[in-house]
Amino acid sequence: MQNAELLFYLLDINKTNKRRINMFFKKKMPDDTLIMNFRNWFDTYRNFISDAVFSRDNNKIAEILDIAEMEIVKATPLFNKSREFNFGGKKGEMEFNLYHSGNSYLIKCAERMSCLMPQHIKIEWTMNISK
Repeated sequence: MQNAELLFYLLDINKTNKRRINMFFKKKMPDDTLIMNFRNWFDTYRNFISDAVFSRDNNKIAEILDIAEMEIVKATPLFNKSREFNFGGKKGEMEFNLYHSGNSYLIKCAERMSCLMPQHIKIEWTMNISK
């Protein structure tokens, strides 16, 4: 097919193909339901996370990192690489650090996570989004 024929074909497509093309070019957006599920999980386990960080118990830390990674993967399903994150801080001033590696989808998801966190979590936890 010549370039002109291809252009004409793309301009003269039916509704089904338009939907397919729109889906192909549609920007990846965070799913608020999945982000809210993560938020609820985080709200439930935030004290366990901070206790694990301060316990310096490698088994506890490994366990919470594995669980947290599964939850982050569920909240960001359109990103198919490993997620990099960590927890840290001091009592009353905890940090959740999520690294996006320049991926626009992860940036949007992290921004939604931060935005949707309730105030009672934001008092104790800071969410840092960085490259």
